[in-house]
Amino acid sequence: MIPVILILDQDVKITEALSPLFADEDIRLRRAESLKQALEVLHREMVVTIVLGDVIPPPDIPSALMRLKSVAPYAVKILLVHSNDLTRSVPALNSGEIFRLIVRPWEPETLRQTMKDALYRHEVVLALKEADEATLRSLGQAIELKDPYTKGHCDRVAGFALLIGKALHLTPDQLMHIRHGSWLHDCGKIGVPENILNFKGELDHPDFEVLKMHPTWGAEVARQANLQAGVINTILHHHERYDGLGYPSGLKGDDIPLEARIVTVADVYDAITTRRPYREQVYSLNEAMDIIASMAGTFLDPDLVR
Repeated sequence: MIPVILILDQDVKITEALSPLFADEDIRLRRAESLKQALEVLHREMVVTIVLGDVIPPPDIPSALMRLKSVAPYAVKILLVHSNDLTRSVPALNSGEIFRLIVRPWEPETLRQTMKDALYRHEVVLALKEADEATLRSLGQAIELKDPYTKGHCDRVAGFALLIGKALHLTPDQLMHIRHGSWLHDCGKIGVPENILNFKGELDHPDFEVLKMHPTWGAEVARQANLQAGVINTILHHHERYDGLGYPSGLKGDDIPLEARIVTVADVYDAITTRRPYREQVYSLNEAMDIIASMAGTFLDPDLVR
């Protein structure tokens, strides 16, 4: 069955903008002018991405998302809104069902890149559902290609985190969750535009808020793929801080899952000992250990740092 991109919008220009992108690929574009028509397409064809435009009024989007999900649980949803509808679209965004938000008037290239990212996310979710360890690791490495500065990052984080886990005499299941969570901890970056990931310097507030969504988006991918809770928690909480000032949930101390606390230490260590777009300096082993020690009790679990 040929994959389908379903567009719920009155504007035919969206279909016209996307048609050249998929002209040489086995992907069909379908447009629906009502939720009923969209559901009929979902029952009949293999829809992999849904663009929700002006066919669905903003207050009705959360309920529409649930109906769409009941028929196509793995379809990736993109929300296309007018700027004056942003506030009314917040409940839909908070539902966790929206992969990316695009504000009208949209740029053709932004729309096309978003569609490519959405299709890739769909592939990742389906691959994770059937994945063995080799596939999980390969997916983590493939996601790193979005950010050339993090090449090898997931393998290094896994290695460091497993050393900590073994020193704590964790169970084989816990070590497996740490290994898989380390490989996939940044999988939510599928949803982050590359211009934000590769920005040289400090991000402005709106772009940083987008970047901060990647643990939530990654955890949702892992949930859709029915991965173990330990892996999901590692992905979701690897940017929490021990003092409660992290994200996305602001968890504090031991409320942060142990696997996530361990991966956070490994993630920070790798970040400060490798070059990043926002920082050229690479710290030595001794400098890195001093920095890690200074973060004990604030960013990092002091017991793990010791």
